[in-house]
This record gives sequence, C-alpha cells and structure tokens, in this order.
Amino acid sequence: MGALAILFLLFEICDMVLNPSTSFKELVFGYARRWAKSKAFFLLTQFNFIFLTFCVFGLNLQSTIIIFLYLFYALDSAYKIYLSDKIVKDELNDELKMLLNGDIRITLWQRALLSLGVALLFFMGVV
Repeated sequence: MGALAILFLLFEICDMVLNPSTSFKELVFGYARRWAKSKAFFLLTQFNFIFLTFCVFGLNLQSTIIIFLYLFYALDSAYKIYLSDKIVKDELNDELKMLLNGDIRITLWQRALLSLGVALLFFMGVV
C-alpha cells in the first residue's frame, strides 16, 4: 500500500511540473490554456482524480479518508473546469476577476508541503 502513496505523491509532483507557477492567477490561466488547447488533455492531466477513481472503484478502497480525498479531488477538478471555461469564454464576473487580480502567491515549497501532506493522508487511508 505504500507504493500507492508514492504513486499518489508522484502524480502530485507531475501536476507541479506541468504548472510550476507561483502566482494563483498564472496557475489558473495555465489550467485555462490547457482547457482551451484540448479538453481531453486537460482531463487526462488530472492525475490524482483519475488515480483516486481507480482506487475507489477499481481497487475498492472504501476508507473514509480515501472517499474524502476522492470527493475533494472531484470538486477540485470541477472547479478547475469551471474557472477554465469561464476564462476561455471571457465570462468572468466581478468576484472572479477580483480573486484573480489579487496578488495571491503560492510558493513551490508550499505546494510541495501540501502535496506531501495530502500524500500522507492518502497513505493513512490505505493502511
């Protein structure tokens, strides 16, 4: 089961490599660019959502933590799709514009620590 947690962490790292920006706005616009280029490619790059889907439905891992992570990543992917679609269609409302124009920064270290924390949570769910 530890190998599953390592794989989960590797998928988190892949997401950071595909979108290494530290600005929240640049992160979101990076997702929007992928969405505009190819919706299928965008969906395929939601590595951990796909992996968690496999764990829940393929491996039948049904712990509370795994179900929570699955729902969290489903909502995360849905929100990325929602924001990306709004950006591509230029349909941002004032609240979303204000959110994107704020100077929100997320360093790579913060993202790495968050990824490590989520991978540990995943490990606790599969053990």
